[in-house]
Amino acid sequence: MEWSVLLWILMVVMAAVLLFIMVFFIIELSDLASDFVSPVECCRKLSPIILPEYFAQLTMTVLMLITLNFTAFIINAPLAAYHVYSYQTKSYWLDPTDIFPKIDEKRRVFFIKLGFYLILFFYYLYCMIMSLISD
Repeated sequence: MEWSVLLWILMVVMAAVLLFIMVFFIIELSDLASDFVSPVECCRKLSPIILPEYFAQLTMTVLMLITLNFTAFIINAPLAAYHVYSYQTKSYWLDPTDIFPKIDEKRRVFFIKLGFYLILFFYYLYCMIMSLISD
């Protein structure tokens, strides 16, 4: 098996994991909006997962740049830039005292990321299949 096949398999798996993380975030925020979960509990569940999500997505972007897959890099670059900006401004952290005014904004961001990761998943799946066929 060639390295490109392994790369695309890794990308498909990482995109699937990121999809599940976004679904978990959306479910937790919906539970918070419906008062099924307290803000402290919601933030305690979600905050530790945000930085690994950022790291996984940035890893995918850097891997695409290193392996000279410029199309995938260009697709990933805007979200990577958003993650870097969010990290630098500390707007990624969920604060229990401040989450209710921002719940609609956070939910919108998570839905956009869900759609983005869904598109990436199918793009990576297509690239993996094309890489397998070309072997």
